[in-house]
Amino acid sequence: MKKSSKYVLQIFLYCFLFIFFLIIMSSKTASSWWTKNIAVYYHEIIGTITNILPFNLFELIVLLLVSLALYYFVKIIQSFKQKNKFLIAKRIYNFFTYFLKLILIYTAIAGVAFYREALPFKLYEDEVSQEYLDSALNYYLSDYNSLSKTFARNNKNVSICPYSFSELSSLMQKEITRLDKFDYFTKHNAKAKSAIISPILSELHITGINFAFSSEAMVNTSMPSIDLPFTIAHEIAHNKGVLREDDANLVALYICMTSQDNYVRYSGYFRGFYSLLEIKQLTSYADYEGIVKQLSQEILYDNNDYVNYFRKHDMMKDVANFFNNIYLKFYGQKDGVGTYDDRSDVEDTNQKDENGHPIYQYINYSPFQKMMLELYKDYFSV
Repeated sequence: MKKSSKYVLQIFLYCFLFIFFLIIMSSKTASSWWTKNIAVYYHEIIGTITNILPFNLFELIVLLLVSLALYYFVKIIQSFKQKNKFLIAKRIYNFFTYFLKLILIYTAIAGVAFYREALPFKLYEDEVSQEYLDSALNYYLSDYNSLSKTFARNNKNVSICPYSFSELSSLMQKEITRLDKFDYFTKHNAKAKSAIISPILSELHITGINFAFSSEAMVNTSMPSIDLPFTIAHEIAHNKGVLREDDANLVALYICMTSQDNYVRYSGYFRGFYSLLEIKQLTSYADYEGIVKQLSQEILYDNNDYVNYFRKHDMMKDVANFFNNIYLKFYGQKDGVGTYDDRSDVEDTNQKDENGHPIYQYINYSPFQKMMLELYKDYFSV
């Protein structure tokens, strides 16, 4: 086969695959089918191997991929020095198709899942009465405060995770199996692993990474441990066919808040309680202040420790946001990194309370708020 024919055939194949995946991703049903019936086998095979391995493939593969990219780039520079037009074109083609291959592989094993149907969770859609909201907040506040007093604490009064990371990883693998009652999720559960580059991840403000190529759920173990259970659940959720960031957060909240383990549930409160409390903050600031004053000192120490940690480690957060934003928008997430945020829809009533705080009206509650309200009805209320 002539070289020119070879390149034409390759370009035809790339175009075919590109169009093929565009067709798949144009349908929520087709995207779900592909994720559950095709992509899942990659993760079951590769993930079973990486779950057994006592080390991370993540850093090794990233190093290899970056090295190959640099190799192709250097070759292009060398070809310009040689002033060989054919060689220049060939090496630019190789450089371009290298990244195209990575994109196509990633799309096949993970990216398609961005276009799936909505999560199967039941969220609260009834009218939120004042009594129901107060009842839910009072219950959660009491449980949150009680949990905060059950953990050992260091000399800064910050809670200490009662598990080693390995123990917590195994616990969260077991917790995540509760998703198997839903047909939506794939069955493979990745084993969360500690990222060697955790200090760098902290500077990037990254708490975890789901690395689809090795089917590994990598976690930043340098950050305060209060967020570890939630982050582990989030990253494993990605590995189970949940690619949208807001959906992975909702899965993590569900797993943590319905856990029987105190520390796992405490991590869920760290993420979910304040979302529900926001309703009071925007509609009745005096009530909001009253609830905040009831939070235990232990909770406040943990919250401040987390906030202060990431304030001190933010050298490269803008870099991470820039590239993550490109990645998410490339896969159809128009809000980019904004999809990490738990957003509600409110409007200003143009009224203020007696202390001058504006009063808002909720048009639509956020996913976290709906989840917390629904869980209270189904799991906690009498």
